[in-house]
Amino acid sequence: FVASTGCGGYLYGPSGSFVSPNYPNEYVNNMDCTWHIVLDDGDVHLTFSDFITESCCDHVYVYDGPSTTSRLIGRYQKYLFIVLFLGEKATL
Repeated sequence: FVASTGCGGYLYGPSGSFVSPNYPNEYVNNMDCTWHIVLDDGDVHLTFSDFITESCCDHVYVYDGPSTTSRLIGRYQKYLFIVLFLGEKATL
């Protein structure tokens, strides 16, 4: 998929990257972005390499499926470097 700087959307393809708006500077208050990563086949391998949020109130939720009603993989915040292996679809 193609690198994107918008706030959410659908990402298709076997590899790529995306960032929050205003990256590498701070993101704006009250941002609520949802990214959908979709593959025709294979698994989603998700790596966060530069991840900083305000621990009081900002989180990234990762779901194993096409929506926020799918199984929650985890809720992440603060400083993080993590690699996740998901199914064919993921929602962030």
